[in-house]
Amino acid sequence: MRAFTYADGVMRRARLADHRGVIAHFVKTNAPVSVAGLRLDDWIKEIDGIAIINYAAAIGKLAEIEADRARSEFVLLVDRAGETAVLRVKLK
Repeated sequence: MRAFTYADGVMRRARLADHRGVIAHFVKTNAPVSVAGLRLDDWIKEIDGIAIINYAAAIGKLAEIEADRARSEFVLLVDRAGETAVLRVKLK
């Protein structure tokens, strides 16, 4: 992932107030997020129903998910070319 930048907002024609979240910068083949359907340059807006306002928030939420060994899945809300998608990521 990487931080959402002003250039990302311009490219996606997003209002300045909506410039939050993170961008999928690299998606490893056969990783759980790849299997769930995450693609390069997807705009990740929510993780498990929590709005992601910046890179630090995304890292914190993903670290929390990774630390919970009993957890079997989590959900991403992404924007892809103006279309919203909900991706269910299976961890086990």
